[in-house]
This record gives sequence, C-alpha cells and structure tokens, in this order.
Amino acid sequence: MAAVLLGGATSAQAVPATTHTAATGTTAVSGTVTTPAVLDLALTHTGLTLPVTGHRPGWLTFRATTADASGHYLSILKLAPGVTVNDVNTLMGQVTSADPAISVPAVQRLYRDVEFNGGVSVQAGKPVSVSVNLEPGTYHVVESSASWTSGRPPYYAQTLEISGDRLTVRPPAHDAVLLAATLGGKPAFIAPSEVDHDPAYLVANLTASPQEAIFRPVAPGTTDAAIQAYYDAEKAGAPLPSPFTGRAGGMLPISPGKIAVVRFENSAPGEYAVSSFTRDPQTAERNAYNGMHRVIDQG
Repeated sequence: MAAVLLGGATSAQAVPATTHTAATGTTAVSGTVTTPAVLDLALTHTGLTLPVTGHRPGWLTFRATTADASGHYLSILKLAPGVTVNDVNTLMGQVTSADPAISVPAVQRLYRDVEFNGGVSVQAGKPVSVSVNLEPGTYHVVESSASWTSGRPPYYAQTLEISGDRLTVRPPAHDAVLLAATLGGKPAFIAPSEVDHDPAYLVANLTASPQEAIFRPVAPGTTDAAIQAYYDAEKAGAPLPSPFTGRAGGMLPISPGKIAVVRFENSAPGEYAVSSFTRDPQTAERNAYNGMHRVIDQG
C-alpha cells in the first residue's frame, strides 16, 4: 500500500537547488529544498495572477484565499495537444445535460483530453491548500466562481511551465489518508472516522476516473446512510431536507493514480461529509450519488 500511496513522491533526500519565492517571484538564494514552494493566490472576480511563472518538476503547493462570499474554484489542468481551456469549459457544460447522448460522450472526452492535477474549492475566510507533484510540461491554472456571479467571465486562466531538473522535495506532512477506491464495483472513500481539527489529508485516487474531495459540514449525528438517502432522493427528484449546514471547501479532481495533499485552515470543529461530484464515465451520474461520500469528525 505504501508503494501505491507514495509512488508519485520523489526521494526525501535534500539536494542543493535554486528556488523561487512565492511572495515576490524573485530568485531565492540557492540552498537545500525540503518542503514544497508555496504559491499564495488571492482569488477574486477580477482575474488570476500567478506570483511565479516557472518551476522545476516536483511538489508544489497552491494556497488559495478569497474574500468573496460566492467562493471560488481553482483547477490545475494539463491538456492534450490541440485542446484549449475553452474546449474544457464547453465540455463541463455538456456533462450536466439531462440527455445521456450529450453528457456521456462529454464526460468521456473530458477524461480523455484532460489530466487533472487537483485544485481547491475555497470559501471566504477559510484558506485551503493543495500540494501536487508536477511532471514537466505546460499546465493551465483555471479559476472560476463557485456560484453564478453577474458581470464576470466563466473563468480566468494562466499557464504554468514546469521544466528543468526535478527538485528533491518531501511531500507536505499530513494527518490522515483519504483513499478514493472502488469497493464492490462502486466508488467509495476509505478514511478514518475521526481526525484532528484543521486537518491535512493525503488523498490518493485508486479508481479508474478522476475524483475530488469536497467537504461540507453536516448536522451532528449525520450518518453515511443519511447522506446516501439525501442523494437518492435528490436523484429521484423528491429532495429531502438537507443534512448540510454550510458551504463546501476542499480539493478538486485528481486523475487516476495521482496523489495530493489538501490542508484546511480556519475550519470549524465538527462533522463533515466528504464527497466526490465527478461523473461516472459510463452514465455521467455524479459519483456521490453512487456512494462516493464519507462522514468524518474533524475535531
């Protein structure tokens, strides 16, 4: 199991390297690299600016904050040749179609043409960080509003070039492991029932399609069965009272075989349901509807 979880990590032995400072974008003094560089990103409705535009392969942390009540999404995408961010935006609209003849091919094209490298869902006053192990190539860092907002485009995007020799960097420390797995032919999360407050999770995607880890607070005593009953009723068009008591935050999709570390700040202690709302490539149904959720007591 350890080999699976840490297969994307480089050796923990430190090596001399030249790094960039996230705050200024200037070159730092050459030294020993032991933890990932951090890109601090303040997400707004007026655009997206990456504080540094060049990095070497290895672990990199994206820390997102926002003051906007709508919340924001930030995705780290690597696109197939000839595919544009606008193409991805179009497919994302098609996957929500009620017509399977539209939604299913759109999901399959999306999963074929896009390598998902995580990202964050962030709410006002509650920073979220995601650390990912990036291979050489061109990535698109894409921001969008978590809810419809008048007067802004559907997304902002910047490119991030990853090139050069690999940095030897330890992945960030984590408090718990969250596995996206397949159990009995259905997607599921394997996770502890209790963790400390403001946790960091190492998330590993062991399924055959992209998965995310979106956390929402729930009423005390909410069970996984109650979450499933809620999703079943929603799918049937006869929704039950919501068990959720607040807005969502967490990690956006990672592709199969990938790992990431997601860390929360300023989250209230209590019980949370983690769900994956990515789509099944055969039916276009949200994986949460088919059991991809887990209630965890976070302090």
